[in-house]
Amino acid sequence: MDPEKHPRTHLLLFICYFYLPFIYSASAARCPVSLPQKVTSQNPCYQVRNLALERQRSIYSLKPPSPLLPYARLNMTIPQYAEYLKTDPFLNHHAQLLIGLSQLNNKTLYSYMKATQNLPRIPELNEYAGMLSFFGDYPEKVFGEHVRRPSQYELFQSDHSTWLSDDFFTQQRLAGTNPMAIKQVTFSKKRGIYWQELKKNLNPNFNWQTAFQQVAGSCVSGISQYSLETAIEHGHIFAIRHPLSDNMAKMRDIATPPVPHPPREMWPMRSPISLFVSVPTLDRINPENKRKLKPIAIQMDYKPDSPVYTPRDGCKWTLAKLNVQLTDLAQAQLIEHLSKVHFTVEAFCVSLQRHLSEFHPLHIIMKYHCRGVITSNTFGAPVLVAPEGFVDQLYPVGWQGAFTYIQRASSVTNWEDLDFETYNKKRGIDDAESLPYFPYRDDGKLISDAIKAMVTDYINAFYLSDNDVRADNELQTYVSEISIDGKGPYGGTAQIKGFPPRVKSKMELIDIIHRFIWLMTGQHAAVSFPLSDYGIYPPNAPTKLYNDSRGPEGQFSIYNLPYRFTAAIQNRAFISLSSLRLDRLFDYGPLLEDSRAREVLYKHYSNLVNKVELVLDERNKNRHNTGFLTYPYLLPRWLPNGVQT
Repeated sequence: MDPEKHPRTHLLLFICYFYLPFIYSASAARCPVSLPQKVTSQNPCYQVRNLALERQRSIYSLKPPSPLLPYARLNMTIPQYAEYLKTDPFLNHHAQLLIGLSQLNNKTLYSYMKATQNLPRIPELNEYAGMLSFFGDYPEKVFGEHVRRPSQYELFQSDHSTWLSDDFFTQQRLAGTNPMAIKQVTFSKKRGIYWQELKKNLNPNFNWQTAFQQVAGSCVSGISQYSLETAIEHGHIFAIRHPLSDNMAKMRDIATPPVPHPPREMWPMRSPISLFVSVPTLDRINPENKRKLKPIAIQMDYKPDSPVYTPRDGCKWTLAKLNVQLTDLAQAQLIEHLSKVHFTVEAFCVSLQRHLSEFHPLHIIMKYHCRGVITSNTFGAPVLVAPEGFVDQLYPVGWQGAFTYIQRASSVTNWEDLDFETYNKKRGIDDAESLPYFPYRDDGKLISDAIKAMVTDYINAFYLSDNDVRADNELQTYVSEISIDGKGPYGGTAQIKGFPPRVKSKMELIDIIHRFIWLMTGQHAAVSFPLSDYGIYPPNAPTKLYNDSRGPEGQFSIYNLPYRFTAAIQNRAFISLSSLRLDRLFDYGPLLEDSRAREVLYKHYSNLVNKVELVLDERNKNRHNTGFLTYPYLLPRWLPNGVQT
């Protein structure tokens, strides 16, 4: 039934939104936090819980995945959701901050374009630094601590002119906007990138062995014939291969005037292949850094006839690195960020409202981790992927290509791969001996372990046995709706592949909640917050590249970079996507009425502040002192409870 065509539906929604909360409030205040099976039908709270859930299901429903958008979404229009927010102060506070930040960034964009309207359409190289400050610093003056950027307050390599050096280009694969792309090259089909498959895409006319030896040398650790394949055997070769970017169509360039003069042609989205080697290094200050990752070569597209460049190719090499940055940034935002986090977790948070009572022990903590994602998706997704939206303006694939990326992401995403450690092992990047420096992996593990410790204590506080898990009908209905294999009246709606249709043990439940909170916190931070540094500086990470007759053919110049308009849109969009922090991980303990829940949250918030944060501070100090990029994005003081932008 379409609410827009049925006035009676509006009346029912009005009653649900405005009157039922008051009817239940008096009884609700007397209902303790409890598993549903502990509340008998004779207990007044039994009726309160069930009636409240009925109300919630009348408000929140899931729109099933479709071929165009293969993720389950909240089944509300933007106006309907905006009206609902007025009745929910918990969600509305975040929404007002999010909308205010967006409006401020729109005004900043307008001011910048007005102030620069008489300047050349393509900025000079030194203008980009001013643009970074213009867009990056102003929001804090209005919204204060909620939009502070950690790079302004922590140890950070802030000399953006060096970010595209070979060292920092390589380190951005491990600590930049997309730490999810790099994989170990192996002789196994089950781990990393299978060498025999990768070779099919590599240009056979390029001498990969020579390029490898130019970086790694001909003799390492006593091995006289140190070939590329020997290095693969030893786990020292890593690669980035973006199959989801293969054969992406190029759409029209919104920023280009009808008849550009001089002639200027936008590059299509390519699918480059980058090869790296881990080489021995003598680091006297930090002796545990026994190896260092270095770039070998970049093939400009996945097709075997594509040109290949190495660090010896000068300005052609610079263009090759920018080509990698462009594709990597697009994949990070449209696949790792939007699809695998935002769109995937939305169903978890909608179903939370539908099936877990507000008195359920899981609901009282998960709501803090869910706060923001539905609002961000409902208001933000149309601005991102609609015609004339940000993706249409920023990327050569346009809004149609954005949906292609989303569809491709859905086809290869499953619940198992969303587990932090499992996916790291699958990528082959869990070996710290071959890859000593990898902040996302190392800092992420510390945060992931802290989350798991909290979740374990929390589940044990409320579920005394596996039988308690199996008997929790609210929980079982919840997971059934999320899983593609779910049964019953709500089963299978969200269609998350690999997600269990039933939870049979405390261990399984701990794994689910642990993974859910990691996605909402650490994983989202890793693919979102670096945008506010590396992503808003187009000479480091452009969203478009051009052939331009004013620059030397095949050589990097400012004329390869985007128009001023595109660069400004890039700054405006990425600051909005990566700046807002409403709270801090596990800081909501004082807001919980249940003493068992409070005790667990107090304990683990204290652990983050007094132990985890100190370890990460020391790591970043060592990184900074030894010439490596620091990684402030997972510091607990900068890590919010959920997806808030």
